[in-house]
Amino acid sequence: MKILIKNGICIDGNGNPPVRTDVLLCGDTIEAIGNGIKADAEVIDAAGMYITPGFIDIHRHADSRPMVDGRFGEIENLQGITTVVSGNCGLASVPINPNGSNMQDMVDFLQPCLGILGRNAVFNDYKEYREAISRSVLSVNFGFLVGTGAVKAAIKGFSRSAFSKEEMRLAQALINSGFDNGALGTSSGIMYPPECYSSRDEFIQLLAPVSDRDGLLCCHIRGEGDSLLLSVEEVIDIASKAGCRLNISHFKATGRRNWSSLIHQAAELIGNAREGGLDVSCDFYPYDCGSSTIQSIIPPSCMKSSIIETAAYLSTKTGIEHLRSVIDKKDNAWDNMVESIGWDRIIIGSVDNDDQRLLEGLDFHIAAKSCGMDEVMLLCRLFSENNGKVGVIVRSMDSHDVDFVASLPYSSLISDALYGSARFPHPRLYGAFPRFLREYVVEKKILPIERAIYKMTGLPASKIRIRDRGLLMPGKKADINIFSLDKFVDKATYSKPTELAEGLSYSFINGKMTVKDGVWLGKDAGTFINI
Repeated sequence: MKILIKNGICIDGNGNPPVRTDVLLCGDTIEAIGNGIKADAEVIDAAGMYITPGFIDIHRHADSRPMVDGRFGEIENLQGITTVVSGNCGLASVPINPNGSNMQDMVDFLQPCLGILGRNAVFNDYKEYREAISRSVLSVNFGFLVGTGAVKAAIKGFSRSAFSKEEMRLAQALINSGFDNGALGTSSGIMYPPECYSSRDEFIQLLAPVSDRDGLLCCHIRGEGDSLLLSVEEVIDIASKAGCRLNISHFKATGRRNWSSLIHQAAELIGNAREGGLDVSCDFYPYDCGSSTIQSIIPPSCMKSSIIETAAYLSTKTGIEHLRSVIDKKDNAWDNMVESIGWDRIIIGSVDNDDQRLLEGLDFHIAAKSCGMDEVMLLCRLFSENNGKVGVIVRSMDSHDVDFVASLPYSSLISDALYGSARFPHPRLYGAFPRFLREYVVEKKILPIERAIYKMTGLPASKIRIRDRGLLMPGKKADINIFSLDKFVDKATYSKPTELAEGLSYSFINGKMTVKDGVWLGKDAGTFINI
């Protein structure tokens, strides 16, 4: 069956100016683009509306969603997202041995990011993971990265020690297996255990298989606050010596004293590396609040070799007093959110303990007061009584810094959406992509629409090397959105974060209509994406 979209304003995804033209779809492919196309086809009149490639979110923590959520794809596709990439920040649901000694520790660690992981949502190897994805009903296209943090945890748990020679061989073999089973690249989370204990040399050696494949490393750097410059320099050095292409994940500067300054200096480091021949880029989300797990606000000196051990330690007088002695101290080797932004800018997003659900949505200062204790005691109680399964939202950024990153020619849009809570997630889960258009094109007028669409389509596709999507061109896959810019809007806010985006007139994935007049049709239209 053919579909002819007539009279629309086409934005090709390459950054070129809009052009009024027609688009003909044949099956899962774009057959022709031009004026006055004649064909025996179903006709959609897109007069006054934009026709764009489907949006590509290369940073979404959706690793297990196709296997556990029958409506996976709805909140994504209503934002215009047609392709998602999981396995980011080194955090992934594979490889995890369901019968391994550290299985529960990893599941607890990942829950604030990936959601509840039952035995049907963790996978011992990449072949098993790929087969599970392929068996799932995919309402959007789905690809994955090899999370090197998950690889290290599979071999060493949360140990602080470096890989032995044999362990390094096993880790490299796992990365190769990921690529053999369709991985689009790798990701690291140097901020998180166990990768925060790894040296530069260990990372360089670990990434040898990525270099062999001319692969991409998407990296959550070691620090985004006081140590931002050192952290950017570190990962540029790692990528250069390992021979990897590099994308710095959710590029930002956190902490009040760093606003309006460090992000510009960090961008200079990236610019210098690019001029020197390194393929390095970054991505961002269009909010001045971030979201993470409670582990991100626990000083490394208070962390033990497992989440369960850390939870036990923070339930003791010794552990509480240890945390109290360091939580308000500046640490050049670690981003101390409490010290840099304050308790009142750290919001409890999700908890696992039903008895503490009323604390969700409150900042630590208000929550502690309501519980009749100070913030340190509340932090220890939350960690120990939830085994670390707590999500937090941190109001850590300056909006002008976000605007600056959005304007960089090599920055692409992401959501960095977490799936750990149904009640108080970060609103980027539901609205990042239409929010970007609303704020940066319509309201702030920072970017023309063709540049904004490029950051959501052609640019991320080229980074991840998805060669058949991201552009409106004959021969490309028919992933397409149609919308009026004044009607396509995000509705999710921090107080009402689960409101669905509105106003997308049509969306097609592989030529199948998946959204019509703002209603998700929920078709089995997606496919597994690999290079």
